[in-house]
Amino acid sequence: METLLGILTAVTRYDLALGLIPVAIVASVVTSTVTGLGLEQSLVPVALVGVFVIADACYLNPPIDTDDS
Repeated sequence: METLLGILTAVTRYDLALGLIPVAIVASVVTSTVTGLGLEQSLVPVALVGVFVIADACYLNPPIDTDDS
């Protein structure tokens, strides 16, 4: 239990951003299969999610080097 708690506390905003993109892709494939939509139609929202996540992680809230030396 301590190991799981240690891993969860070590997760950063950027880890979550990188994890969100594959989760969105899987959700798109599942939605496409369940609803009968074409895969191309269901991937458009995923592309938008990916663009927003990458823009947020790289440009809006970029990693900051805290090394002051």
